[in-house]
Amino acid sequence: MPDAIVKITGNLVEGEEPSFIPDVAAEAILGMIADNMAELGWQRVDVSADPDLLLTPAAWEVTTIYYYYDYWYWWYGGYYGGWGWGGYYPPVYVSSYTTGTLVMNLIDKDIVGSNGNPVTQWTGAVNGILTGSYDAERMRTAIDNTFAQSPYLKTN
Repeated sequence: MPDAIVKITGNLVEGEEPSFIPDVAAEAILGMIADNMAELGWQRVDVSADPDLLLTPAAWEVTTIYYYYDYWYWWYGGYYGGWGWGGYYPPVYVSSYTTGTLVMNLIDKDIVGSNGNPVTQWTGAVNGILTGSYDAERMRTAIDNTFAQSPYLKTN
């Protein structure tokens, strides 16, 4: 498992550099993943030790922006022709929020699929935890639930 969580953004083929979630949040998330893996009997080793599986966490974020106009002047006996009737332009309200998804893949580097890529043995996804606040309790609950729903990962 790496020491950082890459964001799925940009285009590496065109030379864009990868971006990562903030270190403070990544350390907490990676610690929670490591705790769950250890509880299931897995031991974390360095890549140079030729591990049985690779755990590769990644994340993406989506920002939703929404807006609307307040057409309150329609309530006064109908529409009074023209945009901005009476010198008034209806207010525009704009708001946004960001959500994110954490994806964890267990990859067996020794089993290669027909496309030449290593085969993913397990995928866990947690939606909604990568908000601007990185709520630790919410992350812990979501990550713990992901592993609790996969008891077949237990090694002993």
